[in-house]
Amino acid sequence: MKNKERVITFEVTILFILFWIWWSYKQIKIGTFNFSDTFFHASRVYEIRYAFLHHELPNWLNYQSYFGLGQAVNAMYPDISLWPFVLLTLSLSFKDQLVVLRIIILFLTWLVTYISLKHHEVSFDVALFSSIIYTLSGYSLYLAVNEFQVGTGIIYIFSFPLFFALQELFETQCMNRWLILKLALLFSIILYSHLLSAIVLAIIITFIVMYRWLIEFKSNRYVILSLICSGLLTIAYTAPIFIRYFWITKSKVSPPYHQGIVDGLNFVDLFYQSSWSATARYAVPLVAIVFLSITLIHSKNPVIFKLIGIETFLIFISSDIFPWVIFDKIPLVNNLQVAAWRFAIWLSVIPIIVYLKEFKPKCFKQTSYRFLCILAIIAIFASIQSIKTTDMKFMQNIDGSNVRLNEKLMKKFQGQNLTKNNELHRLWLIRDYAPLEASPKGSGINTTKTTQSLAFNPSISNEKDKTVRIKKQPINNGIKIKIMDDLDGRYIRLPLYGYQTINYSVKLNNKIIKYEDSNGYIQIEPGQELKAGDVVTVKTKNPKIYAPIVLLSVILFVISCIGLFSNSIFKNMLATSL
Repeated sequence: MKNKERVITFEVTILFILFWIWWSYKQIKIGTFNFSDTFFHASRVYEIRYAFLHHELPNWLNYQSYFGLGQAVNAMYPDISLWPFVLLTLSLSFKDQLVVLRIIILFLTWLVTYISLKHHEVSFDVALFSSIIYTLSGYSLYLAVNEFQVGTGIIYIFSFPLFFALQELFETQCMNRWLILKLALLFSIILYSHLLSAIVLAIIITFIVMYRWLIEFKSNRYVILSLICSGLLTIAYTAPIFIRYFWITKSKVSPPYHQGIVDGLNFVDLFYQSSWSATARYAVPLVAIVFLSITLIHSKNPVIFKLIGIETFLIFISSDIFPWVIFDKIPLVNNLQVAAWRFAIWLSVIPIIVYLKEFKPKCFKQTSYRFLCILAIIAIFASIQSIKTTDMKFMQNIDGSNVRLNEKLMKKFQGQNLTKNNELHRLWLIRDYAPLEASPKGSGINTTKTTQSLAFNPSISNEKDKTVRIKKQPINNGIKIKIMDDLDGRYIRLPLYGYQTINYSVKLNNKIIKYEDSNGYIQIEPGQELKAGDVVTVKTKNPKIYAPIVLLSVILFVISCIGLFSNSIFKNMLATSL
């Protein structure tokens, strides 16, 4: 029987490899379609790519993207975990780089999940099948075939290591320095990637601590102390993220879309809309329902039911049953927008864990092997179907999503040329983190008419609102503006955002001139009439303190990783020798 299982496992492995080859070829051939927030996240990659090609750290302000308005997306959105991925693929064209980033993230999701399960005494074949199922279903597959969102994609790679580290934390009976280090590194990866995911994790951990304290009457001081220690280490690792965030917020920036209004999805729809991947951002993944159903029918283990209780909490907090109206005014929490986007994406982890725990005994080994094998094969073919269906939808231009992202498209939307002020472009022109004075009131999605005019029809104007056309050229760390007609005036407004805490270098024909912030935009005092052909150059550089802190934090992070891995290898060698 063992020989037969080995043959079947080998065949599934070959099928999985063939799927990878087919999917990689198909992705490279068709590229990346715009869908949901894809343009937003691809623009972040483009900005980082540009900086690295010029041998610099990414500027806090975005001049190469988001219509060249100098918006502080880079400063406010964590991206350090993305840097090694962009560096690794820097030699590729931008179009191919986006595709390869998706392939790498999906591959690492499978690899890290497999290694993590193997490390926790799961057999080779079961770990292989489980990692295939997890990678080719739910949110992981959604990111691979629908929305390009690298931040949460990188976090998703480490879902299982994070789960096992937290499980170890709540079982600890002493201060374990290696556990504290492991937690700090995992927390740092989250903060390096996506701030809201860190808030989500904090909410989940708080719920577990409160449940153990108020319901089970268990208060373990080592849990709290370990969290405090790992939190302090995390701050040291992620200091650059906090510096950027607090530096820019001193300027008073626009709240992100939907701030202060957190919604849950209809509870019934969380299950009714369940699918293998297409709605994985909005519903309970089908694979989670399968694993949970089987485990619930079979299990009588209280430990299993505690884990299922956490899964139930995640479903509950993703739904409209949870009273978000009580919490959606709390700072940071009020940025969660739609709760299911933040919590429901993690619903595949615990169902796999509880199934593996329940059917681990030898008496269930044969049944478990067959079931996971069949489900892994289903996952591969379901993924193929999902990819083909999604590609057909994009090609049919449903929701205007047949726009393919490439370098030519990105250059078109740097504010150099006239752009149609249509619905799609207004969606791409985001309000997030623009200066507060230059933003509309409330938390809607659209920008002001002034911002739209400056983005889609680049121009300058004087205090009498006389307007003159310009040509904008994004340059390294700034923008070059060529005046197309004469314009007189004491003050001239440029089509660039102005942040009070950022120092700008403004030159007219290579001579430094005065500037000030006016209603969220940069306003210059040229001291003379502007003539056609004059050139205004605006540049910014990150604060001098930033680069050394980045270097120190990254070095500390790498050294800690080496120490943790060395300790793990030493433990394994010691266990093997004994």
